[in-house]
Amino acid sequence: CNLRVMCTPAVKIGSWSSCSVTCGRGIQRRALSCSRSWFGVLRDVPSAVCERQLGVRSTKLCLAGTCKMDFDWSFTEWSLCSVGCRRHRKVLCRSIEHGDYVDERFCSFLGSKPIEEESCVNAGKLLWRTSNWDQCSSKHGVCSQIRNVTCVDSRTNKQATSCPSCLKPTDFRRCLPSHCPSQGNQALVAHCVDQGSCQLLQGSPFGKQLCTLPTYRDTNCCGTCQLILAEK
Repeated sequence: CNLRVMCTPAVKIGSWSSCSVTCGRGIQRRALSCSRSWFGVLRDVPSAVCERQLGVRSTKLCLAGTCKMDFDWSFTEWSLCSVGCRRHRKVLCRSIEHGDYVDERFCSFLGSKPIEEESCVNAGKLLWRTSNWDQCSSKHGVCSQIRNVTCVDSRTNKQATSCPSCLKPTDFRRCLPSHCPSQGNQALVAHCVDQGSCQLLQGSPFGKQLCTLPTYRDTNCCGTCQLILAEK
């Protein structure tokens, strides 16, 4: 090779590895050490240079024989849903003939390994079903409303007991005190609900003054103004 030019690369070739699978189509690999002389100095270059210019390959397909259904994936039961609303299980490769667990590559002919973790959302057939909210009342100690939340098996539409607790909807929520009036004023304020963003009125030095205006008192901020005007 002329010392003043870049020479054709030279390659050292390793031995082929065993097939990546025990049966069916897999891949074999070998190491390529590629170098070339550059103005008399031997330098390492990427193996892709030798693959491209010399036609050598670092991988090739292999056939490890016909696959027999001697192995299969074995699953444990899904765990209960965690606080993060995820559930887990173990997936192992099992010998059908002997029943013992083996290295996962023996099941590689079956395709991708099944998942071992998933979100509890829509993971099963057990669902939470809710009723409509009842009317606001003070019978629970504070002005509030409740609803029924029931675990149901969607396949049979019957009540069940194992729905994920992390997905359970709330069955209790507070109401504005104005929604739990005395009997005398019940008809007057039964439909008194804020129609806009009224939080700024509370704690404002002008809140009570604004609530004397019909626009705030009777429509936009009816519920909040009732609280403010009731303060002494």
